[in-house]
Amino acid sequence: MAIMQTNSHLTDAKLLSVLLASVLAIFVSYPKTCIAQTGEPTETIRVDSDLVDLRVSVIRLNPDNPVSALQQKDFLVLEDGRPQEIVFFAGEDAPFDLVLLLDLSGSSSDKIKLIRSSAKRFVESTRPMDRVAIVTFTDIPEIVSPLTWDRGLLKDAIE
Repeated sequence: MAIMQTNSHLTDAKLLSVLLASVLAIFVSYPKTCIAQTGEPTETIRVDSDLVDLRVSVIRLNPDNPVSALQQKDFLVLEDGRPQEIVFFAGEDAPFDLVLLLDLSGSSSDKIKLIRSSAKRFVESTRPMDRVAIVTFTDIPEIVSPLTWDRGLLKDAIE
């Protein structure tokens, strides 16, 4: 469980940056799988492959300065400290699932309004294809909204 404390001199933008940095993110792609539904036996093909599908998300703490136009040369993949060849590279906007953890404990009591408004702004900034869940904690964590695309439901849960 992460506990975030801020100094009272932080602006909304700085708090949003800190909030985003402390978000528990679960990035999930949504692969489409087709399975034959016939009762007939299917042929199985076995293939050995060393292909590793590595999905990354690149963000900046400053939402006013987004990361864009990254190319293959901008990445270095290491295995056991040794560079690995990037055979295929593609940029895509894959949907993700994200859990937003809000510290509503006594240590944050004077910043609750700012935490809630920053969380709402963050929810508004997500893409329609992204799902978000809201978890709050005081002494123990509580799921106040499961993963959903419904931004209105999320903003209500933040209140």
